[in-house]
Amino acid sequence: MNVESLFSELGVRWGLHLQSEQGAIKLVDNDNQDWYLECPPESPYLTIHTALLPKPIREEELAIWLTLNTDRTLMGNSWVGVNEEHLILGTTVPVEFIDVNLVENMMNNLYEQASNLKQRSEVPINTEREENRVFYTGSFA
Repeated sequence: MNVESLFSELGVRWGLHLQSEQGAIKLVDNDNQDWYLECPPESPYLTIHTALLPKPIREEELAIWLTLNTDRTLMGNSWVGVNEEHLILGTTVPVEFIDVNLVENMMNNLYEQASNLKQRSEVPINTEREENRVFYTGSFA
């Protein structure tokens, strides 16, 4: 299935008009969380991602989060990345394998994964904004 057809089918299923720009769409869920589905032209991969938490200031804390990528039992096919402001939770799949059901399931799984990762935290992660403090136990398993 090509990506434009996928976006069109998702729009019909969800009752939305999804217009992509350069192979990407942005969705906002009921929790006001932004989700991105991206597949640049000629790319063989679709990536779905969302901001997980504010980016930790200390490198040690960032390293702890990025180390989760080695725990396939916990992370499955998802991954944690980082941009200028946030830790990112995402997943990537070859376009040749996508269909509407798979993408919907992947988004549901990421939503649950984000919720679980946020809830299982206990040790403070230092961010510049006190109201954005998040916690990590040292082991999510």
